[in-house]
Amino acid sequence: MIFHRTCEVQLSEKSKSYGYDLEIGDTVAPLGKGKVADIEVVIDGTRTGSDIEKDQDIDFVASIRFPNPLDGFFEFPSQLMDGAKGSALLSDCMAPENGYQSQLQRKAVWGTARASAAYWEYEHAVERKGYYFRLRTKTDNTGRIIGCHYGKIYGPVALLPGLKTRVNPPAAYEASLRLGEVYFNPKPNDRNVECDTKANLLKKTDEYGKPILPVRP
Repeated sequence: MIFHRTCEVQLSEKSKSYGYDLEIGDTVAPLGKGKVADIEVVIDGTRTGSDIEKDQDIDFVASIRFPNPLDGFFEFPSQLMDGAKGSALLSDCMAPENGYQSQLQRKAVWGTARASAAYWEYEHAVERKGYYFRLRTKTDNTGRIIGCHYGKIYGPVALLPGLKTRVNPPAAYEASLRLGEVYFNPKPNDRNVECDTKANLLKKTDEYGKPILPVRP
């Protein structure tokens, strides 16, 4: 498995589609080193309050879409990362064969909108969701799948507003979509999403030169 502790899609403009490669863990060229747009992310919404001395009111929605008709996410119950007790095994060993959804939406609010009870109920629900995914799906002329890639995201999958006032320096982007703990199986058609924490196929290191490995199976 290829593991990314965090994947982040920076969204500089509203209504513009940004492609992201979940295998490489970067935005597709020319904005990044990604080669395949596994997901496409678009944000829309409103931002008010541009004065540096005033708070902002932000209300954004991001739509996460897939380039192939049979690509998608399959939701499963995840677990909070705040010390909540429970089994460390958060997913099945095999990704499901069917039931993938072709679109997912996420909200990002700031200012007065954050005071609503509905928003905090939404935030709480997002923290407890993980996803299997199927990507790069190819079919024959009968619609039978002949090639694809599977993986999982422990999450959360969250949209974070880029604050452009009362911060120094101000954010250069409208918002960013952050995906926590992404596991990508590079072997075609293999639904196995179990990960050996000592065998991350992506050789990333931290600031001290030590390998970055998954922390959960």
